[in-house]
Amino acid sequence: AALSRRNVLLAGWPSGLPGVGELPSVAAGLHLTVRVDSLAREQQLLAQAHAAGVEVNGLSSYWLPQSTTPADLRAGLVLGFAAVPEADITQALARLHQAWGARPA
Repeated sequence: AALSRRNVLLAGWPSGLPGVGELPSVAAGLHLTVRVDSLAREQQLLAQAHAAGVEVNGLSSYWLPQSTTPADLRAGLVLGFAAVPEADITQALARLHQAWGARPA
């Protein structure tokens, strides 16, 4: 179920990353978004995730081009988990911990 996949993601998410907000504690949905404090930091995190073979999307790419919101306020990470088996989420989180130099959970 999507709920248990979400719980695996929440439990294993690397916390305390510089410039990255906390995961929201949502009860539904197919993806989570996490605030990042700048576009440069978002791009750095995405590059590191992709280099580790983990698909994470940038929240900034979902904004309309004509938006007047400052670029750094559009930064974030979008984590889709609806179609990902729990074991794969666990593996992806382990790779993210390494890629982002996070403290183990």
